Amino acid sequence: MPFPVNAAFGDDYGLAVSDQRHRAVFNGIWEVGYGFQLSGIYFYGSGERFAVTSGAGVSTTLIGAAGSDRLRANGTIVERNSFVGLPIRRLDMRPACSAPV
Repeated sequence: MPFPVNAAFGDDYGLAVSDQRHRAVFNGIWEVGYGFQLSGIYFYGSGERFAVTSGAGVSTTLIGAAGSDRLRANGTIVERNSFVGLPIRRLDMRPACSAPV
């Protein structure tokens, strides 16, 4: 016979901390002329997930495990790893001389 289980132990699926759903990387080399090159790389990553706690100081499981402090003062539970950070963008460029000196 089924019985109620604490929501923290039940069907509580969530994406992992630091999960990044999308990522793209582009790179290339351009021969400028006279033995000079310009190379670059562009990186984009969607926002990573962060662990979220309620800040109410109440444990949902009373076991002290990480992620067990998601109980709000009104009795609802904060969704697991539901905070998504800002996207990450990076551009690196490098000039080079390939002509013999």
